[in-house]
Amino acid sequence: MIRIPRSQITNRQQFDTAVARYKQELSDWTTHQRQVEADARNDKLKPAERHAYYPPPSAPDLIVQAQGGYEIYDDGPTPEEALTIKKKQLNEQLTDAEQVASSAVVSPSKFLLNTMKAQKIIGDDIQRAGDIARKRQGLFNKMKAMYKSPTLSAQQEALQARPTADATFMNLHDDMKAKLDKIRLTALQARSDIEDLTVQTVGSYQLPKLGA
Repeated sequence: MIRIPRSQITNRQQFDTAVARYKQELSDWTTHQRQVEADARNDKLKPAERHAYYPPPSAPDLIVQAQGGYEIYDDGPTPEEALTIKKKQLNEQLTDAEQVASSAVVSPSKFLLNTMKAQKIIGDDIQRAGDIARKRQGLFNKMKAMYKSPTLSAQQEALQARPTADATFMNLHDDMKAKLDKIRLTALQARSDIEDLTVQTVGSYQLPKLGA
């Protein structure tokens, strides 16, 4: 009797069938071999009447070892271990899905380039708003203005004075950023949900759809 871990058996039914088939083949060969040996001792038989020898059947080592009886035991992970493995798999799938969805909006390199462009435009807006605020102030207030943020009205006027190309770019950039933020928020919520999964609920959990 041997004990076989379940992890070594791909299909239990196929394994049982293979063991039984090899047992029958071995039994048939043994019976045939006995007849071969008996014929060899019988001088009255002509060569054509004798049973011909053929090699014994072969099988994988595990099938051969199982001929004396076998027991298959479960060597798989505990429910808690399986839960940890499943959570890891879900998080990996979520990471892949988030990358695919984000890349569908904008590639990482273009996102970095667009972010740098947006920062420059915002910097130009701040500079323009500061210039507008200083122009509105008298000589006395001019010194104090150097240590104050531009007023809201100056900021609004600076935005209105944006070059058309910059305004168009920022609209597209804001739309792109909103889509990426939505993807990230959905992914963050999914990670929180995965963290809360239990042995009872993990089997029915499905990842959310990311992106448009």
